[in-house]
Amino acid sequence: MAQRAAISTFFALAFVFTWALQLPGVFARWGWLPGDPAAYLPFAMLGIFGPLVAASILTFKESGRGGLKALFASLLQWRVSTKWYVLALFAPGILISAILYLLRAAGREGDWLFLPSASQLVTGIVIAFAEEVGWRGYALPRLTAKYGAFLASSVLVLVALICLHEYATIVSPDDAPPRVALLIVGGLAILAGTFATTP
Repeated sequence: MAQRAAISTFFALAFVFTWALQLPGVFARWGWLPGDPAAYLPFAMLGIFGPLVAASILTFKESGRGGLKALFASLLQWRVSTKWYVLALFAPGILISAILYLLRAAGREGDWLFLPSASQLVTGIVIAFAEEVGWRGYALPRLTAKYGAFLASSVLVLVALICLHEYATIVSPDDAPPRVALLIVGGLAILAGTFATTP
């Protein structure tokens, strides 16, 4: 499969899988579908695996089981020094807290310190692994080969944020600032991680 076609097909598959599971929750939130929107949340969570599913399908089609093994083996590769992994673990919470603090200073009520629970932390780690196999394991090398590291990273951030937005809408539907904070931090995390792991 040609490089350009592979990238386009990957994005199409990732979005179809993700939004097929996440949009019903958004539509329920808007009143377009019946039932409690919270009932759709498990499906929205499964939608996070869209990039992983797309990457797995295309990799198997292109390279068979050997390609799949190499794709998932990249999760175990120690690419940067330990300090970058520590930064990646704590930076999102620090950035969200900083954004919420500024919003509170501007007049918004509510907590400003973001301390994730154990379940949120586990969920975040699962989401990171589920998405990064697709974004950086499959899409980034192909985008970098065609457009260079900076443009490839920028495109990846934009696409990932669009994909993430529907989930953020379900999780934080009535409070825009935390949703904006989630999207901003998500974008910064993807961009920082992309630059850190780009050869």
